[in-house]
Amino acid sequence: MVENSIHLSQQILYKRSHKTFAKGYHFPIHAHRLSELYLILEGSCQMDLANKTYQFQAGDCVILAPFVIHSLTIPKEDTCTVIQLHFDLYHFPHFLVGQDRQNPFEMIDLFKDTNSHLLFQPTEEEAAYLLQSGRLPLPPDLYESSLQQLEFTVFLTKILYRIKREPEGRPELGSRYVQNTLEYIHHHFSNQLLLATIAKELNITPHYLNKLFKAETGTTIKHYLTLYRLNRSVELMSRTKKSLTFIAQEVGFNDVQHYSKTFRKYFNTSPRQFRQLMTPDSH
Repeated sequence: MVENSIHLSQQILYKRSHKTFAKGYHFPIHAHRLSELYLILEGSCQMDLANKTYQFQAGDCVILAPFVIHSLTIPKEDTCTVIQLHFDLYHFPHFLVGQDRQNPFEMIDLFKDTNSHLLFQPTEEEAAYLLQSGRLPLPPDLYESSLQQLEFTVFLTKILYRIKREPEGRPELGSRYVQNTLEYIHHHFSNQLLLATIAKELNITPHYLNKLFKAETGTTIKHYLTLYRLNRSVELMSRTKKSLTFIAQEVGFNDVQHYSKTFRKYFNTSPRQFRQLMTPDSH
């Protein structure tokens, strides 16, 4: 087996559709392991994503991260037509650029700053691809299906490359501290983690680090860490049958009562109720 081989039969794109949601349509809070992409063709919609509300208009394209708690609402006065794709970011291959094997491109990195979604305006070429893709069923033929999976992989890679290149020049010092903070959280979230611990690791004062982080991301380190832990707990709910007590401890909560209270505070439902809402696909 070649180390850097890509299995064309590996399924990344699972479902795609071109649909119109009726006036006043509402799909309540839920989550699933597949990522979703919406291209708004006509009308508008409202999404609640990770405890925040966003309005999307015609021309907007939004990608939802895996396991993000979200809902969808269409205004009562208008319909909303979209292209909708479901895909698996965790099956997306790692790409090495040049000889730099320490820093592969990973699609999941797109969500490090928001932890919920990526909003962008597609180019004419990207919009044309999505429009064509959304109107075609996934072919049963293995080779044709493999080619379409590869086309979608190329599409996502172009999006990643374009977005990564948009901030020109070297990252500011604050941005580097924020990036290092995110990486530290992602590697140590299951442990007892304090702002002072992270600041000491990065050789910076806790107050200044939190100030840089909030200026860059719009939220505090404590809030981000909590939300990251909750999203990781949702991931564990989806792929294991472990108890909520086990999951709470696995993602860094001292006890299940504190975990349940925090989960309800952020997502307006209990972990147990939420587990019952989880579906492999969506609206």
